[in-house]
Amino acid sequence: MVLDICGLSKSFGKVKVLKNINFRIDTPRLIALVAPNGSGKSTLMNLICNLETIDEGEITVWISIKGIRNL
Repeated sequence: MVLDICGLSKSFGKVKVLKNINFRIDTPRLIALVAPNGSGKSTLMNLICNLETIDEGEITVWISIKGIRNL
């Protein structure tokens, strides 16, 4: 699985919670998301899980099922 986050931004009203977030996870591994309270960790996870709408940017998930790569 590959997770690509490109230019991701999210606001709630006038409060910009995430601004231009970019990263890529391209190998199976254990990842920890560590940051201070109120920094947008839950919002980021909600966006990845499609529980919130993205204001700007894009999230792409590439998966491989039974050895066949879906792009």
